[in-house]
Amino acid sequence: MAKSSSSKRSTRKRVDRISGLPNDLLFRILVFLPTRSAMATSLLSRRWQYVWKGVPALNFFNNDSYYIIDNFSSPEALEQYRCLRYFMNRALFQNRTPCLERVDFFVLPVINIYDPEVWLKELSKRSIKEVNLFYDLCYDVPIMCLLDGAAGKHLVALRLHCTNEFNIGVTFSSMPYLPNLEIVHLSRVSFTDDGEPLRSLFSGCPRLRELVMFQCLGSATNLSFHCSTLKILKFLDAELTEASIGAPNLEYFEFAKYGEVFDGPDNFKYLTTEMPCLAEVKIGGSDMKAAMWADLFHKVRHVIKLNVSLSQFIDVSN
Repeated sequence: MAKSSSSKRSTRKRVDRISGLPNDLLFRILVFLPTRSAMATSLLSRRWQYVWKGVPALNFFNNDSYYIIDNFSSPEALEQYRCLRYFMNRALFQNRTPCLERVDFFVLPVINIYDPEVWLKELSKRSIKEVNLFYDLCYDVPIMCLLDGAAGKHLVALRLHCTNEFNIGVTFSSMPYLPNLEIVHLSRVSFTDDGEPLRSLFSGCPRLRELVMFQCLGSATNLSFHCSTLKILKFLDAELTEASIGAPNLEYFEFAKYGEVFDGPDNFKYLTTEMPCLAEVKIGGSDMKAAMWADLFHKVRHVIKLNVSLSQFIDVSN
């Protein structure tokens, strides 16, 4: 009897319940894994051989990604990235899922200059909800290949991050109509000086509710827009020289300028409308003129939470 009970327990332990799940449920599980890990499940059994090809996400980040980004000039990192580049080409063209919930990838100077365009053109043929692109290139990433395609029509979140403060890897000269775009994060992105890309960003994104700009250049230093859907606005280490911002439904506003005295707009008059929904304001930086504060407090009088973090105030009123 003891042996029989032990044998039954051992049999129960060996039951593979996960493999018995329907593909749609397996896709929902694998979507949380890096694509390399999802692809590795093809080695488990014949049942798993092609499951990864239907996962509605492409995530090319893993535990080695940040090491590669931080040390890509070293021989070890270069070799790892060459292997990753081969893997990205293979995974991108073998995963034929027409609707992708999320795409995370990065490009570095050691790749073939044509690779980003090939990748983005392939992705542009699909419906994509979220794109996170990290790059460190001395030439423009052809992001318009993606935004002009089918992907742009379904895109909900777009995050572009340049990891090198000396490079501007994306320059916008125009912006297509993106009817579903709600979240935009731009890091070290340059806009042409005529201001048209920024104007079309707001006019062409009727659902935009969150905008984060970090060290953006060009016409990004001279902002003029009205956006009634915007709820979250962040200017981080921004070079604002002139601005006129109307966001009547804004709920969160953050501004930070480091390294020098902030003497952009003489005050916060660029917040041009009353903001009755504004609940939280965060201001940070090295130094800021005390004369700027009167107008700021007038505009944010409904705020529930105000967070100010500055090295010092500079009173230039005398």
